[in-house]
Order: sequence, then C-alpha cells, then structure tokens
Amino acid sequence: MAQVRSYVTLKGTKQGLQLLLDDESPFRTLLEQMEKQLNDQKGKLISAKDERLQVMVDAGRRYLNEHDRKELKELLETTFPLDVTEIRSDVVSRKEADALVRKKQMVRMARVIRSGQVLELEGDVILIGDINPGAVLKTTGSIYVLGSLKGVAHAGTDGDVRAVISASFMDPSQLRIAHVVRQPPENEEWRGMFECAYVNDEGSLELERAQKLGVLRPELAGEE
Repeated sequence: MAQVRSYVTLKGTKQGLQLLLDDESPFRTLLEQMEKQLNDQKGKLISAKDERLQVMVDAGRRYLNEHDRKELKELLETTFPLDVTEIRSDVVSRKEADALVRKKQMVRMARVIRSGQVLELEGDVILIGDINPGAVLKTTGSIYVLGSLKGVAHAGTDGDVRAVISASFMDPSQLRIAHVVRQPPENEEWRGMFECAYVNDEGSLELERAQKLGVLRPELAGEE
C-alpha cells in the first residue's frame, strides 16, 4: 500500500499546540489537506476548559508572504477553535534579509552632528566626533560616541532594550533607549567621562562607568 502523506503534525506544548506543516507541497494543496486532517483530529483541538487553544504554526522551509500568512491564519481561526499566536518560517524574502543585515551592521562615522540636525540610522553606530546641543542621533542599535554627547541620543529605536549608549564625555539633553527616556536631573550636573547608559532589570535607564559594559551586556564582550 502507498504511504499516506502527512501534511500537518500536531504537537502539544505548555503554551498550547504546535502545528508542523509540510513544506514541499503546493500551498493550495497544503491548505486543502490541512483542513481535512484537522477535521479528522478535531478531538485534539478541544481544551479541557472548552476554550480556544493557542497554536504556533511552523512552516519549516516554506516561504510565506503576507497574503499566505493571512489566509492560513483565517482558515485556522475561522474553521477551528484555535488562536494563532505565531507563524514561523525558516525562509525570509530578500527584502527581509537585507533589513536584518542592516539592523546588525556597524555604522562608522567621523563627523560632528550639529544643532538642528536629526540623523536616523540602522544598526550600531560608532561616531568619532560630537553630538552638539540641539542635535539628535537615532538608531536601531547601540550608540558609541568617541567625543562629547551634548544633544539627544536615542538607541534601540525598534524596541531593543538591550541597546546601550556610551560616550567619552556624557552631558546629554536627553537619553532614550527603546521606549525608556531619561532627562537630565534638575538639581545636579549630569556629566561624566567615559560613561554608558543602559536599561536595568527594573526597566529604568541608568548611567554607569563605560568599563562595566562587559558585565552589564556580556554579549558585547565578544570572544577572547
């Protein structure tokens, strides 16, 4: 007898269900067969409390565009008592891959960012120069200023709270990492040589000596 091909595999997890999809069949065929198989296994889709189950979909080496993802999500949530929490794929588009590379890149500049200038970048930034009062530097990664930081520095603009801001001379008008903002204190000077800013475990933006970055963010230390 010919072996029956399995288009979908169900696995139980602590969070709900994991749905493993066949990544070789045509997408339309996959949807049809997946619906049939899930109908045959409806007993596994009912929670003990008779609530909708959360499901993470793993598409393996299949590329799914936005339309495919929407169609897949609608089928699962409309036809079955499921709430899709994530659709994961090991394949990304060229555009998505280029965006990931830009976020991981290191941008090096030797210049002064002057008052009124707003510079928005992607990746980590090493600036050999100053950020003057009234100037703004924003980036998705961390900011390292080999000079004076007297303007505004915003690191982790995409929400990366692990980003840091470091400067040879720290006297900013505002520091921001992801959504966390810190203004200079009113009753004391906010100045220091070789300082860094980071978001602590409580979600507050703190200043520390730059020498402690390797302890605060071990991933920055690299390999010996």
